[in-house]
Amino acid sequence: MTILESLVVALIMFLWIGQSLWIYLDARERKNRFSVIWAIVALFSIPVPLIIYIIVSRSEGQNKKCSNCGKNVKEQWIYCPYCGQKFDRGWNENERI
Repeated sequence: MTILESLVVALIMFLWIGQSLWIYLDARERKNRFSVIWAIVALFSIPVPLIIYIIVSRSEGQNKKCSNCGKNVKEQWIYCPYCGQKFDRGWNENERI
């Protein structure tokens, strides 16, 4: 193998493992319960799982936290499905997720 071929292989390996690691860390930070599964799927190809993960994780919309129980709730919800707290329409910026 030439030096150029070795560099190309090293770059591909770096992108392959880096993609999986980034997806895992991002999913874990977003408290996605499937973070390990996302990382394993990302190991099977480049860049398809990365594109799918970005579309799925970013399409969840703007979420808020319930001021009563602290669970994640959708912005358009009127009541918290976890504790029944009624939401007023005036969300504080610090309650955004």
